[in-house]
Amino acid sequence: MKKAPRAQYGVVFPRGIPASTMELVEGKLKSSKLAVVSETVSEGKAFLDGHNGKVLTVIASRDLLELEAESQSLLKSIVEPDRQVKLPSALDVIGTQFRRKEPFEVLGAAEKFLHYHDLDSPDTFFSSSEELHLLHTYIERVLREDPVDSKEPPLEQHHATFHLIPLHDHATKMHLWNTFKWSIFPFNLTLANAMEAYFGAKVALYFAWLHFFTVFLAGPAVVGGALALYESVFVADASGDSMIAPFFT
Repeated sequence: MKKAPRAQYGVVFPRGIPASTMELVEGKLKSSKLAVVSETVSEGKAFLDGHNGKVLTVIASRDLLELEAESQSLLKSIVEPDRQVKLPSALDVIGTQFRRKEPFEVLGAAEKFLHYHDLDSPDTFFSSSEELHLLHTYIERVLREDPVDSKEPPLEQHHATFHLIPLHDHATKMHLWNTFKWSIFPFNLTLANAMEAYFGAKVALYFAWLHFFTVFLAGPAVVGGALALYESVFVADASGDSMIAPFFT
């Protein structure tokens, strides 16, 4: 039994799109081996402002995602079991810690995936962000191949008819966020890999720089606060001969 895929995309339609067009898009997705769930969302949802109330939730099987990766030459390479992850090094942080081979690589021993197709294990061949990438490219290609209005260029018509929105797992996202709040990131390699796997490399890099700046500015902020407190308590005239006066003039 295979573990259910995590990647899901929402398809929303701008207001004014006729129902027949939405049905054509839904039918095209279903005929391309995608699982599609149609829902009608009530008004008042901020993220649906300016869109029709109909939302399609699209899911792809693992087999379909693997075929899509193969068609793009994006299949991962298996990391050798004997490869060791070195300790953090100030001179070579990227080389020793972030060993993902772009765009895809399996972190861990090859033996983890010997029974990938047979067992319902927590190990997945693609990370969540990678599944979203593959699902997005597959959906776009499927709908461009058969445009709803053949009189218009497929790509222009595609973007005018609907919009694709990645759907996140709220529990997983909140767990990552709660871990992130109390962690010295990116020195926590496990959290860094989890961030990259779920949100992608760009988001992980953004949070890495955010934390680096926070750590580096914490010291000057403490010193500045201490000087300000000292000045307010002990320095009556900041323009005098006090050693600390230059900081306040």
